[in-house]
Amino acid sequence: MTFVRTKKGDYLNLQVVREAKIGPDHVTLLLDNGASHGVSREEWFAALGRDQWTAIPALPGTYLINAWRQGDSIAVLREPIVGWSVSANEGVEAVTASGIREIDHKFAVLHADGKVQDLLGYHEDYDQWFNEMLETHFEAEFWDRKAGKRKLH
Repeated sequence: MTFVRTKKGDYLNLQVVREAKIGPDHVTLLLDNGASHGVSREEWFAALGRDQWTAIPALPGTYLINAWRQGDSIAVLREPIVGWSVSANEGVEAVTASGIREIDHKFAVLHADGKVQDLLGYHEDYDQWFNEMLETHFEAEFWDRKAGKRKLH
């Protein structure tokens, strides 16, 4: 069951809402029993999003990966993805032990078949993703100006 919080602070089960009249700054909910309640647009659309999602398991061997600069090296997080949250409003998000993570410019997915997917598309394997990520995001930071070459390979 999904609930929506009214402007008075009461919680209504979405199943008793017969009609929603959406205004410019609020939504008027007409209930099955004839009563009406006002809710903010933000609260209404958030409740709809909570009501329209499903979870599916991820294949074993699927990981969320992220790389960042740590001193003179690159650190890589590899966290198991246990499932996927699929929502009409939010799209697909990874479910890990740390919570639900949006796949954005910071993260990539290492699939069970070895391919890596990020916002730019698919990479054949982890090494290809890592090298492309280095060149795209860290090249300037790891250029050894005195030696005229990269610090990392």
